[in-house]
Amino acid sequence: MCSLALLSCQKEPAQESEPLLEVNYNNVSGIWTLEMVGDSPLLDGTFLDIELTRSEKTFTITTNLDSFADIAHTLTGTYAITTTAAQGSIIEGMYDHDSGFWSRNYRIDLLSATRMVWSAVDNPEFVQTFSRKE
Repeated sequence: MCSLALLSCQKEPAQESEPLLEVNYNNVSGIWTLEMVGDSPLLDGTFLDIELTRSEKTFTITTNLDSFADIAHTLTGTYAITTTAAQGSIIEGMYDHDSGFWSRNYRIDLLSATRMVWSAVDNPEFVQTFSRKE
């Protein structure tokens, strides 16, 4: 399971000292790039960017992860963040097209100005690490 204690043990000194942010719409707003799934970086040439927009609570995903011939495509929809003492901060989304909800809801385990870590609520071993795009 991805936890703050485990993340702080990683050898990334600049990120260890970066202050954590409260999980809210304002702080997650922006464009994020998926860097790692679990302990593995994405394959060369593959990408997933997600733009989270605070005011409308919308998202835009641009990716070539599930495309033939590495052709990028865009998915849009809305997202919500809920926070409870028992589960922490959960982000979930719904696509604008016929696919419905995201296949998983994610707990936001870590949020800083440059880094965000999600773990799947239904499978805490499924961890995704994002970095903020400038």
